[in-house]
This record gives sequence, C-alpha cells and structure tokens, in this order.
Amino acid sequence: MLTSTNGRDRLMNVLLMVLLAGAIVEVALLVRQNRSLRAQLESLSSQAAEAGRTGGPEVGSQAAPLDLIDPNGAPARLVFGGQPRRTTLVMIATAECPACAQTLKLWKKALVEAPSESVRSIALTLEDPAPLEAKLQKAGLSSPVYKVAPGEASTRSWKIKVVPLTVVVDPSGKIDRVWEGTFSDEAFQSLRKALR
Repeated sequence: MLTSTNGRDRLMNVLLMVLLAGAIVEVALLVRQNRSLRAQLESLSSQAAEAGRTGGPEVGSQAAPLDLIDPNGAPARLVFGGQPRRTTLVMIATAECPACAQTLKLWKKALVEAPSESVRSIALTLEDPAPLEAKLQKAGLSSPVYKVAPGEASTRSWKIKVVPLTVVVDPSGKIDRVWEGTFSDEAFQSLRKALR
C-alpha cells in the first residue's frame, strides 16, 4: 500500500513539473511575441508621425464641404469659409461611445468659455442623429446635429475613421486643428485657445 501511494505522489509530482514547465515555456513565448508586437507598433507609430498622418482632415488644408442629413431626414450641405471672424468647431461622435460621452463634457466646457459671436459649433455622426442630439441636449449643448450622408466622399475627404474626432475650422475655411479621441490636458488647453 505504501508503494502505490508513493508511486501516485511521484506521478503527480512529475505531472505537476511537466505542467509547470509547459506554463513557463508558454509565458516565455508570450513575452517574446509581446515584445515583437510592441516593436512593430512603435515602428508603425513613428512612420505615421513622420508622414504627418492623423485621423481627420489635414491641418492647413481647405475644409471640404460635407453632405449631411438633418434629424428630419432632409439633405443639407455644410460649406466652410465665408464666415468673417467665425471659427467652426466640428464635433464628430456617436451616442453610444464612452469616449464621446467624456469628450462631450469638454466640448461644452470649451464652448462655454468661447465667445459665442465668434464660434459656431456643429455635431456630426455617422449614425441616426437623434440619439446624439438627445445626449448633447442632456449635456447642455445646443449645437445642431447632422448625420454624414452615406458614401465615401465625405468620410474619405474628412478621414472620419475614429470617434470622437474634434476639428477646428478657421473663418477662411482652413483646417486649423484636429484631435482624434479624447483630450489630454494639453490638447484641451490647445482647443480652448483655438476657440478664443
């Protein structure tokens, strides 16, 4: 009887050692793969930075007109420029995006501080505008909300790939600033300055 118990204990110990060795090998392979992926991401990130790529339209370019659909389903066209002394804040978001909800608060804060006679704001979405309009109203923002018309022309020219996307268009219709995603403290201060 002692022999069979000792045999089982030895077998269990060997089995545990094999499992532990397998787990160690697996962790080592995951660490190696993680390092490789991190290096690839850093390379892609630096290439994108060198190429000046960001989400949204290119800073310094003329803002392309946008074909839109209002909350009632009527077509609309947003043209930039020809707004003497009037900067446009374009806020692109969706109602269900958690990062957008966080950014809505910062958009409101920046707009409250901005002189209303020199800044107009508009919210855009790629979905039904009604839910985003409700969120904006709940947050205390009275910006009109439009859906970007289906088709590649607007989304391609504006490079709408990620939400939230914040774009400041100067009075002449040129893209002044673009922020993709949520704001860092530094980026928010930059937005505030751009709207003054």
